[in-house]
Amino acid sequence: MSKRVLIARIITLLIALVALIYLYSTLTQPVGGNEQASVENSRLVWAFYGTGKRVDKLLSKPHGVAVDKNGDIYVSDGRQRVLVFDRNRRLKATLDPGLDPKKKNNFRGYLGVAVADNGNVYIADKVQNKIFIVDPGGRRVGEINVMMPTALTVANNKLYAATYGPVIVYDLKGRQLKKFGRRGGGPNQFDFPGGIAADKKGNIYVSDSNNNRLVAVDPDGKPLWTVGKKGATMNDPNRTFGLPSGLTIDDNEILYMIDAFNGTIYAYNTNGKKLIEIGEWGQKEGQFYYPAGMTFAGGRAFTIADKYNDRLQTIELNVPGVKGAMIREDIVSELLRNPAFLWIIIALVISVCAAIIWRRLQTSKATADARSIIPGS
Repeated sequence: MSKRVLIARIITLLIALVALIYLYSTLTQPVGGNEQASVENSRLVWAFYGTGKRVDKLLSKPHGVAVDKNGDIYVSDGRQRVLVFDRNRRLKATLDPGLDPKKKNNFRGYLGVAVADNGNVYIADKVQNKIFIVDPGGRRVGEINVMMPTALTVANNKLYAATYGPVIVYDLKGRQLKKFGRRGGGPNQFDFPGGIAADKKGNIYVSDSNNNRLVAVDPDGKPLWTVGKKGATMNDPNRTFGLPSGLTIDDNEILYMIDAFNGTIYAYNTNGKKLIEIGEWGQKEGQFYYPAGMTFAGGRAFTIADKYNDRLQTIELNVPGVKGAMIREDIVSELLRNPAFLWIIIALVISVCAAIIWRRLQTSKATADARSIIPGS
């Protein structure tokens, strides 16, 4: 092998390695990545903007979010769809059960999303006044006619729905079991709630958005307690919340409510005692900008539809006295996302290839020298 051929091979190898580095960086770069904030009592696990840089691949004003028992993520967004991702944020399905091909302008308004243990998905459509039921294969298997549903949750083998006013409880096939409340600002009244949750006893919790309060009722709708009240203005010092929105409950039966106007998460016990307030308003990763939906993701983790940042975020919260396992992504994934590890691998590959080529060159030279000293060679 001539030196010229050897140099050409080395150059080709280096070009190929640089191309691989560029491809790796392109494929692993978070779409729309942003500067990360340091928020007290909160740890960002991941921020997710979409599966590509094309408009239809990006999230747009995500609103409702749910996580199933397998860790799959369901999110409704402003493009009239519900996207399903696996725990590694790879797209599994796109659900659009309210689409009617016979209608020229078939507007949908998907808001709340909930998932049952059997895999059925419930999607609240505020525009078409329905809750759609979709099976694990993505087929629409039922629908519930209800005026302006806004938020959903599945608990105790039941579907709980918040609407423009009344709160309704269904079985998982969509048959109505209970209905209570009406639209208004008084006791046992609600005004376009943004979130709903239920504990193991069947008590129901509602983030009563336009009334600026968090409300607890028993399984029959009898008021238990209320936190917050409506202020005269947004700057009223007596106003407890900005705009109560997504609501969820963890394994310890601690309630977590996110405030869309303040970018803050409030944690309460089921007696209405405030435990902590966590979060920051903003556009850095780890902050929130008009967040909407929120769901418990296991351990200390919560997935939030950060609506006007056009992203999902999973964060871990440190709430005093609340236990839960921290998320640890598998070591292979962590290493592959570590630039130092990548450069070590590249250096090792270059070293091995260079050593092989150098050895072949030395062997060729030794063979040529041997031939030159053999008479008649």
